[in-house]
Amino acid sequence: MGFAVSILNLILASTISLLAFGLGIIVFLKNKGSWINRSFGIFSLGATIWILSAYLSDLPQLSSFSLYFNRLIFAGLSLMLAGFFHFCFLFPSEKKPSKFFLNFIYSIGTILVFLSFFTPFIIKGIVFKEWGTDLITGPLFPFFIG
Repeated sequence: MGFAVSILNLILASTISLLAFGLGIIVFLKNKGSWINRSFGIFSLGATIWILSAYLSDLPQLSSFSLYFNRLIFAGLSLMLAGFFHFCFLFPSEKKPSKFFLNFIYSIGTILVFLSFFTPFIIKGIVFKEWGTDLITGPLFPFFIG
């Protein structure tokens, strides 16, 4: 039963990730110059990173990389949220946001990606449990989720 569930989880995570990434690529390639398509592509890339990292973070075979995958979850989420916020501002009216607005959104997203993946300020560590990994949060975690 355990092996069948593992294979099913792998198939589901892979399929969802490929669909999210593929949809983002298709939309982006339809009109590379459109900010709507670009922001959706960024959103899809972040979602793909988030989904795959969440799956890989709890695999026993990859336990030595679990901390990095757990941090990558939050980095992907930061990228996804920046793309989503930009997309929501543009769609459906395609109002062009100010340079300041775009710089602000993507600067915050980039800072959060950096803090999430490369520092212990958001995820300090992990504890292994029978069901997977539990997070030891850093001092900036409440601000990240707030």
